[in-house]
Amino acid sequence: MFKSVSARWLWVAYLAVAASALGAFEAAWSSRQDQLWRGMVDAGRDAAREVSLSTRSARDAVYMLQGVANGLFRQPGIQMSEARRSQMVQRLDLPGTFVLMPNAQAVHRETRLNNSIYRDWPAFSLVGAMPARGSDLAREIEISLSLSPALIRAKTTQAAAVAVYYLSGQGFHLVYPPAQDDLQLFTTDMLQGVAYRSGLVASNPGRLPAWSAAYDDPKGNGLISTLAVPIDDADGHYRGVAAMDFQLDNLSQYLRRPALGIATAFILNEDERVIAHPTLVGVSTPQAPTLDDVAQSRGAAPGRWALLSTAPANNRLHLGAEEAAVFDIEATPWRYVLMVDRAELRLTALRGMWVEGCGVVVLLCLLAYAESRRRHAVVELRRKAAEEVLQAAPAPVAVMRQSDMSILVANEALMHLFDAPAHGDPETVAESAHRQLRELIQSLTEQTLSNVDTMANRPLLRADGSPLWLLVRCVPVVHEEEPAWLCSLTDVSALKQTRDQLEALATTDPLTGALNRRAVSEAAQAELRRARRHGKPIAALLLDIDHFKRVNDTHGHQAGDRVLQQVAAACGTQLREIDRFGRWGGEEFIVLLPETDLDGALVVAERVREAIASSNVAGDDGLPIPVTTSIGIASLSPHDEHLEALLARADAALYQAKHDGRNCVRAAAVPSAAGLASAASAQDAVEA
Repeated sequence: MFKSVSARWLWVAYLAVAASALGAFEAAWSSRQDQLWRGMVDAGRDAAREVSLSTRSARDAVYMLQGVANGLFRQPGIQMSEARRSQMVQRLDLPGTFVLMPNAQAVHRETRLNNSIYRDWPAFSLVGAMPARGSDLAREIEISLSLSPALIRAKTTQAAAVAVYYLSGQGFHLVYPPAQDDLQLFTTDMLQGVAYRSGLVASNPGRLPAWSAAYDDPKGNGLISTLAVPIDDADGHYRGVAAMDFQLDNLSQYLRRPALGIATAFILNEDERVIAHPTLVGVSTPQAPTLDDVAQSRGAAPGRWALLSTAPANNRLHLGAEEAAVFDIEATPWRYVLMVDRAELRLTALRGMWVEGCGVVVLLCLLAYAESRRRHAVVELRRKAAEEVLQAAPAPVAVMRQSDMSILVANEALMHLFDAPAHGDPETVAESAHRQLRELIQSLTEQTLSNVDTMANRPLLRADGSPLWLLVRCVPVVHEEEPAWLCSLTDVSALKQTRDQLEALATTDPLTGALNRRAVSEAAQAELRRARRHGKPIAALLLDIDHFKRVNDTHGHQAGDRVLQQVAAACGTQLREIDRFGRWGGEEFIVLLPETDLDGALVVAERVREAIASSNVAGDDGLPIPVTTSIGIASLSPHDEHLEALLARADAALYQAKHDGRNCVRAAAVPSAAGLASAASAQDAVEA
């Protein structure tokens, strides 16, 4: 290739052009990555702004509750009326707890029914004694109940609000909407919760709405954060909190924007816990995962993402294999975080540069074209030489591609193997041979193909329809740079026919065509092992032709042979393919019924008996010979360790059928361990 100077300089120029093209492509690729990043950052900034609007709306709602409550405390005329006090009833199943709801007496003085919950008005609960008339507690209860319309309005205007409530330090609770369980009722633990403690003046001297740490809502709403604001009375004394449980799952709509593309967004609080993440939607967890937990789930080392909580907002951060941007969420201690895997960013940018990529590929293909032409010429020469050798081979040979088993080369000897003297259409013969060989080789595993002289598991067909059994030998080769099989074929049809005949003579009774005693015994042993392994039932039938000796003595042995043949034919019409039927000896036959219990075997046996009784057998004199059978049945018992035990019980039932007058069916009962000895004695008695 480099024998001439001009060729060398041509390739040097080509390599220079290729290097320039790759450099330009890399620069465009980098610019595309920056463009994608800016688009996702803009989308994240917009999403963070919408989260701020949502949280600001929630803050305004609790501000409204604070203002209404403070205003009510400044109205001296508000006192608890006698009618309101009479509506407070004690929960019979929770002593010391008073509740107030619409129809409270009808609801709580009877057994608690989930269907009797009223959701159109807040639920009130008080722990302690009934407030005295004119007491400070009674007045605060009346003021909180007057706050009910404001609670309802705050809940209905905030889609993310799970519940809105007033929690008093004097031991009562007003919540909307009411729940269907006791979670709405006041307990002293509420005064230790995040909602109440965030309203204490010691922890919130500015009396501003405060967001709590995220926690799992006991009512099943996933992670929530409580937004609480303290309530003061007219004298400026702290009385309780107005609070809203904010469902953090609601923020998922701002984390799964299509405009975010491949970025992963989540919300981080001041304790470095991830309070909203696409994987946390609908998940129940005691508390929000830490920032390190989320970092490790993405393969980052612990502490690598610590900058997310301290870095200035709206900056691009490099965190190992990822790029990040953070945005502050107004009116909350939270931050909106945008994460992008740098490798995925490169890949996404690359997918959008198919035009530039095609140009580079076309440029590189120019060099590959000349090399491919040279190699193609070499391969073509080798292929022709190989085909000439195969065509000259006297044995049938085929080359088959390993990927799809299509025939690449087939010599004339192979076509003659499938052809017949009366069928000379070469195209039809070739098409049939190709199809059958492909199916044959596909049916053999690669391990079988690697062995020498593998016998085909089914016959192929010649052009005249006659069966063709083949001995296959395949060795792996490479044909036209593809893995292939070189298969040589040997016609063994005559050998297969001879072997089948010998096998039939060894396993079949020549008179009746049924299995002989040895073959049916082996089949029975196999079926018995299968039944025990899979826990399936199995039954055995022993048939004995009634008065068969009389038939031989009266009509001759030829007539007796016809009776045996007719009995075997009648049995064959009543049995399934999976059943095993054989001649056990003389005039006695055996039937194995896999997956058949005793009741099913009785039905089959009766059907076989009727079919034999209705058969017609003529003697040498033309007169009909009546044929009947006695049948004994036994089903597999846990105590039958061997086939002989099963057949022994079937034989005992057969003797019982003979004893009961013949031409009938009798079944052996399944013995217990205690009754095996008595069953053996009973059989001896029947034989006697």
